[in-house]
Amino acid sequence: LQPIIIGLVLAYLLNPIMKFLEKPLLKLLGKHMKSQEKAKKTARGISIGGALLFLVGIIVLLIAAVVPAIINSIQNMASAFPQEVNNLINWVDDFANGDSELAEMVSEGIATASTMFQNFVDKELLPLIQTYLASITSGVISGFKFLLNVLVGVIVSVYVLSSKENFAGQAKKVTYAVFKPVRANA
Repeated sequence: LQPIIIGLVLAYLLNPIMKFLEKPLLKLLGKHMKSQEKAKKTARGISIGGALLFLVGIIVLLIAAVVPAIINSIQNMASAFPQEVNNLINWVDDFANGDSELAEMVSEGIATASTMFQNFVDKELLPLIQTYLASITSGVISGFKFLLNVLVGVIVSVYVLSSKENFAGQAKKVTYAVFKPVRANA
């Protein structure tokens, strides 16, 4: 059911793009093809392909804009951490302003905190990461299932876009079959 819903949503979102591409293609192909019906089918197929290319282009642009920014932010944080610790130590030295006892006490505190942090990473965080590795793996599998659902959804959307007039006519017939003509017209 999920791939069908994805397909219908994609068809709904891609329909305006398909219509935009279909009109000029139909005019162009109508002049060069013998059969108007063949020109209409060819224009529909090309416009569906163009709409799908537009969708892929939007997704690629979004990924190309977001992923490098995230990677850059993580790299900047990781590279700036040691410098920030040194800046803190220098600030404490400047703040102590010659009071070597206070500066030594704060430096020892920072060194102790740094050691505690390193021990936390080594003894608690890394084993915790290993336990979460299994859940991450299941998340990756779920991601692949989602991608498969999206692929099936794209196939459904192509089918819906190529036969949308038939579906509209069938929906109209069902509406008139279920409701009285007055309500069906509404």
